[in-house]
Amino acid sequence: MFKNLVIDFVYLYVIFIHLIATYQDIRAREINDFLWLAMLPVTVFSIIYVLCYMNYLIRILYIIDLIFGLTIAAICFFFRLTGGADVKSITLLTLTLIPYYIKFPVNVIELLNLPIISIMINTFIISTSYIIYNIVRNVKTFNKCNEKSRLSKIYTILYICVPVSEIIKKPHVYSLIQYFDENCKRYTKFRISIEVEDPRELIVKYIERNCISVKDYILASYNIPMILCITISLIIYYITKSNVISIILTLA
Repeated sequence: MFKNLVIDFVYLYVIFIHLIATYQDIRAREINDFLWLAMLPVTVFSIIYVLCYMNYLIRILYIIDLIFGLTIAAICFFFRLTGGADVKSITLLTLTLIPYYIKFPVNVIELLNLPIISIMINTFIISTSYIIYNIVRNVKTFNKCNEKSRLSKIYTILYICVPVSEIIKKPHVYSLIQYFDENCKRYTKFRISIEVEDPRELIVKYIERNCISVKDYILASYNIPMILCITISLIIYYITKSNVISIILTLA
């Protein structure tokens, strides 16, 4: 009972930090590093608590979750799949979150229900739902981006055709996917990595060269507030101790 109360405290504290981070991420796509520093004392406490007070099974499960989480964080960092704050979040969550009590023997579903594994599964599912948003918006606007390559159907799913004026107003929300060459001919770069540069610099150059106007449309990538997805997944896990895949497997 006491151990569960300690674990609950850890989760609630981490959720509180991530709620603040989510607000900052949605507002400006930037998160104050102070929030991650504020998590460090609880992270250190969790590591010591697992090593000193939890049984060997929980320690093994913690290590399995640790390896998985740090691997995901490393992949996101080296391939620039997410922003720096997202990598910090995943890393700290991996080190901080303690598995709840699990009885031996451990089956596949229980392994899938480990904290970071569950949170990453739910985060992936939630983050990919933005594809629906892309498709809906592109129904009316995609032709305005003059994208006629062989990959155009894929681009309608991954990217979004938006007014240049919208990118100027919300530069932190979008990354350019479509560019102009010396003759003002459009070309598209396929990319899944996060672009951190301010798109307004290129937009201004294109406008000055008369390649495009503020009223025109251009293909861009929507920078998902990934911390929001992680936070939602974190709350879901705290409530259910599970994830979508394990729930499906249980019902099957």
